[in-house]
Amino acid sequence: MSKPSVAVRSALFAAPLFALIAALPSSAGSSLPLLSGTYLITINTTCQPTLTVDVEKKTVAQVALGPGSNALLAGTITFTQGGTPGTGTAVTNLTVDSGSPFLQAGNESGVDDAPLHQSTGVEDFTFTQTATTLSLVTSGAYINYNVSYGPTSRTGIASSAVFAGMDSQGCANNGMAMIN
Repeated sequence: MSKPSVAVRSALFAAPLFALIAALPSSAGSSLPLLSGTYLITINTTCQPTLTVDVEKKTVAQVALGPGSNALLAGTITFTQGGTPGTGTAVTNLTVDSGSPFLQAGNESGVDDAPLHQSTGVEDFTFTQTATTLSLVTSGAYINYNVSYGPTSRTGIASSAVFAGMDSQGCANNGMAMIN
């Protein structure tokens, strides 16, 4: 019995390889790094207060705390891609340390700011992503991020991402996510 020719051996090797490539998800050839699965995440949120200064007395006359508080968030986010790559749902499970950047003293009507405190919670989002943006939407609020992705797997899943953007309250948010 003779050995198979080089062409036959190449065909025998190539056929399973092409079958494997054909079985990969359609995102494998996409230039869009997809967020999919569970990532460890940390986010910093900064909201600016407004100070009104009495120039003559050289004192602060009023502090307007603004629409949000400063926060440090840590936990997980799980992305599930929908029918169209780059869209789907996300669920966060976070510990949040937050509070007002200033605490008011001498306020006769009581404290109307938020001392630092810690909370936990789960929140559902819808998301859309492009090669340079990530948008998260929940309960009428949204955050639009500029995003840079880390290396991708053979199936097009991003191993990590860093992001920065403004939320619907005008606060700055930045953070990073790494696949868990």
